[in-house]
Amino acid sequence: MSDMPALDLVVHDERFGRVHVTGDGGRITVSGEQVPGCEVTRTSPEPARADVPIGTREGAELTAALSGRPGTLTPGPGRLTRGSYRVDAEFDGDQYRLAPVTATASRLSVNGTAVGELDTQPLHATWQDAVRAEHAAVGYLLLASFGAGARRMPGLLLESLTQYQG
Repeated sequence: MSDMPALDLVVHDERFGRVHVTGDGGRITVSGEQVPGCEVTRTSPEPARADVPIGTREGAELTAALSGRPGTLTPGPGRLTRGSYRVDAEFDGDQYRLAPVTATASRLSVNGTAVGELDTQPLHATWQDAVRAEHAAVGYLLLASFGAGARRMPGLLLESLTQYQG
């Protein structure tokens, strides 16, 4: 599990202040001034997938907690369609979905209502009025664990053709 690169990042969120994101060896944590702590841990002894920050898109190989209370993660397979890169989570009865909207950004929804958008270029979040601190914490956790956005089909096809031709 220790084949995941170390992560130590402080985000200056306009709404929730400092948010600290750390990761090392198959565990990613989020904490901050105004957000509750949460974490994802990869439990599989198998080598980590290099294309997924937490190392897997298999929900059965992951544990998650928000403020110490367990949650569940159901990542999409992350294949050819943008929608396949979505990640669903449940914490304290709330249903979360982080779904790509561009190559670098994903929208966070809670119980079917969009509460924000997280972008990696540059790293920032744009929150709706309805967002709560726990929503932001989970959003940053899912972003750090699975990445944001998804490439469009033409780019993926071009990349695979280029690799095939060698």
